Amino acid sequence: MINRGWKYEGQFWNVPGEEHHRGEPADALEAPSFVYCIQNHDQVGNRALGDRLHQSQGVTLEEYLGASTLLLTLPMTPLLFQGQEWAAGTPFPFFSDHHGELGHLVSEGRRREFAYFSGFSGENVPDPQAGATFQSAKLDWSEPAAGEHARTLALYRTLLRLRREDPVLSVRSRQAVRAGSLDVPGEAGATGRRAGTLWVQWTTPQGTRALLWNLGETPLDAPAGLPFTLPARVMLRSGDDLTGSAAPASLSGRPLQPGEAILFGEDA
Repeated sequence: MINRGWKYEGQFWNVPGEEHHRGEPADALEAPSFVYCIQNHDQVGNRALGDRLHQSQGVTLEEYLGASTLLLTLPMTPLLFQGQEWAAGTPFPFFSDHHGELGHLVSEGRRREFAYFSGFSGENVPDPQAGATFQSAKLDWSEPAAGEHARTLALYRTLLRLRREDPVLSVRSRQAVRAGSLDVPGEAGATGRRAGTLWVQWTTPQGTRALLWNLGETPLDAPAGLPFTLPARVMLRSGDDLTGSAAPASLSGRPLQPGEAILFGEDA
């Protein structure tokens, strides 16, 4: 999708009752025309409990920070869902304020919707009409000051600064970017996902940047099979605590941990 802009470019959409060719090629559109996100209010609010991406089963904080690093370094327009920038601990459950019979129907419909999901009984799903459900969706503005929330916010601030000021990452052109993946043979892992490393390379007259995101389940210290030479300078590691001032370590100094992303750079 990074290379093509979006997923559907005319492929046949084989859903019963909706069979048609979906989408058109995106070749004529430049990067700012695409809005990318790793979560949004629909995806979070329509979950049974309103849990956010980093709270979802099977998603580690390191994977969340790695995904955030990818999102904010791409030239496409990023969408940030409220509280995403500090990995907010508050949920965002579906809530409503309907009166009379409509309100009752919404509450009942929400319970029935998740009745067939394993792990969710009707009693576990928050009542969208309850005031407590709305109150639980409010952000806790004290969170960003400490712990993993402060660490996440520091990463977002650093990435947004690079996005604005870095001579390569500030270029808003799809033509400067290409992406691919390196699979790890035989490593499917307990999650059943195909393991490997996502790579992205930026090439502009101002220099080059390269990102590696370890989606495997073992540390990575020497990626094999990259179609380019990695720049020597390590600019950022998503696993670092950027509230401090320590310089990011190279892969030889510290392997890339599962879920972690690393950004390299070389100026022209």
